[in-house]
Amino acid sequence: MCVCSAGVGRTGTYIAIDTLFRQIEQAQQQLPQPEQATIDVYGVIYRMRMNRVMMVQTEVLMNPLYYLVLTAKFISHKSSTST
Repeated sequence: MCVCSAGVGRTGTYIAIDTLFRQIEQAQQQLPQPEQATIDVYGVIYRMRMNRVMMVQTEVLMNPLYYLVLTAKFISHKSSTST
């Protein structure tokens, strides 16, 4: 469990990672070339902030989200080119 005092910083990052991971998994299952899927990190954060202000508070907390998406796309691309 990851909890921060206001429930928005690290907790928001964890929720965003879960949301993005689910989007990536869905793209990998449904698209013929999942590495070309559009994953909107900012859009996920924006939608979260519409429900609770300040989710994913700082740029430092956003970095893991972009890293997740880039890593997933790289792995997806490598696996599709190696077959």
